[in-house]
Amino acid sequence: MCSGERERSGAWRLSSGEGRDLPIGGVGQSWQLAYFGFTRPRLRTFTMPAGIRYRVDVIDTWQMTVTEARGRFKGTFTVELPARPFVAVRLRAVP
Repeated sequence: MCSGERERSGAWRLSSGEGRDLPIGGVGQSWQLAYFGFTRPRLRTFTMPAGIRYRVDVIDTWQMTVTEARGRFKGTFTVELPARPFVAVRLRAVP
């Protein structure tokens, strides 16, 4: 439970990123949020479960903006980021 997982309800899952370098939380596979904090990456590669397409939003918490990435993504994909601190990426499953 120290990783933030709530197994019984499946409502909230918090784990480290693929490289165990950032927090990622979400509700099952329906949506996930990755927060980069003080880091300033230009790109981030995500590997999501097969067969699920995602809408991707880049959230700049300092500028208070949400920018949707063009297209729908599945499998392993790379998202361009603004190379500023306090950015998050929201992944939302689409039908």
